[in-house]
Amino acid sequence: MKHTLWTVTNGRWTEAGIVGEHFNIMAGAYVIAHVVMSGKHISHKSAYANARLIAAAPHLLIALQIFVTAFHDFERFPQGKGYNLSEQSRKAFKIARAAIAKATGE
Repeated sequence: MKHTLWTVTNGRWTEAGIVGEHFNIMAGAYVIAHVVMSGKHISHKSAYANARLIAAAPHLLIALQIFVTAFHDFERFPQGKGYNLSEQSRKAFKIARAAIAKATGE
């Protein structure tokens, strides 16, 4: 599994502050997304939280890829063979793999 930031956008992803009624998400010097706030539906606080999450996405993807790769072998061993994974751990692996697939389009 390759652990690299997405190559379609160069530069570090950052939340660049409020511009009118939205937050800009930047990749280097380029705006790659807007997170819109509307008083009735999305509060300033929620929009800002969404913007921060989007800006963190490349690093979250890498962290999940490393996590899944590092612990991939654990799921190959049945219970009682020295590696007893909890149901919660197995669920975390499944969710992590699904998130990676969603993010990478695989």
